[in-house]
Amino acid sequence: MSQTNTPPPAAKRSAATPSTFRLARRNMLLLFGAILLIAGLLMLVIGLGLVWSEGRFASDGRTATGLVIGKAISRATAGSSDSSTDYIVRYRFTDIAGRQVDGSDEIGFDAWEALTEGGPVEVSYLAQDPGTNRVAGGDGLTAAVIVLVIGFVVTAVGAPLTIRGWRGVSRTRRLWRDGTPATGTVTQIEQTNVQFNRERQWRIRYRYADEAGATHDGESGYMSYEEASQWQAGSSAMVRYDPRKPGVSVWIGAQEG
Repeated sequence: MSQTNTPPPAAKRSAATPSTFRLARRNMLLLFGAILLIAGLLMLVIGLGLVWSEGRFASDGRTATGLVIGKAISRATAGSSDSSTDYIVRYRFTDIAGRQVDGSDEIGFDAWEALTEGGPVEVSYLAQDPGTNRVAGGDGLTAAVIVLVIGFVVTAVGAPLTIRGWRGVSRTRRLWRDGTPATGTVTQIEQTNVQFNRERQWRIRYRYADEAGATHDGESGYMSYEEASQWQAGSSAMVRYDPRKPGVSVWIGAQEG
């Protein structure tokens, strides 16, 4: 819900052409979509890595009864990005070649609590690479599939949002260069709930007439208080609109030339 406070006017007004980067970082649809897309792609990479690992254990995996040599808890700390508590078990086992191998694994609380130091633990390891090992009994393939499914869903949502946001940036750049100029009248200056770098953003609403005399309403992109404070309701400003779709416009600001 926006707050309609009108900042005081100022004499100096800037109409510097915004860069693609500036438009992109202020396009919320693009930013939100990009975050989802990156997160989804990352989850797909992790999921594929888990599937590959499960494939290795399926083809080259061996099991052995090891000895628990230690247990530990890594507790979550305030302010840390990792909010989970990890339950770690350290063990020693003998591989198929008769070599002793030390390993450790993070496991669930119930499995961790059931183990005792000096007691047995079933271990899975790769025959060709015994250093790659884990506590046996986990359902890694199910976890891999879950990660992949979530990754596909997040990517499927993020990709079209990113494309739409980028098209919006491209449209703004195109209208800034090639749109039909018109004089807009500021109708409202409002404070939004959006923040960039902890700075609350403002937005200007305006009205303009196209070449046929029809009136249209538009709004600027997000801007700082310093930018918004250069305008007040009733001020005239330059806008540009799409001659094919006169209702689509972009805020320019100061009169050109």
